[in-house]
Amino acid sequence: MALKTILKEIDPYAYEQALTGDKSKSKEFMVEPDPEERKRLDEKWARLTAEVKKKNPQFEEPDGIHPFADHP
Repeated sequence: MALKTILKEIDPYAYEQALTGDKSKSKEFMVEPDPEERKRLDEKWARLTAEVKKKNPQFEEPDGIHPFADHP
């Protein structure tokens, strides 16, 4: 409740948009990524990683760089 009040005081437009806007407009306020979009992006990175590994077999994907990773 306090966060709603703070947002309403700081940025009334953003507050109204978050309450009434469609999903695409309120995307910037999401705490968790959209599952479908996340899946699409993960598939894209998997393809890019596979392409890099073809060119450089020693390539290892860095750990812990994904903010929404399912593993530590």
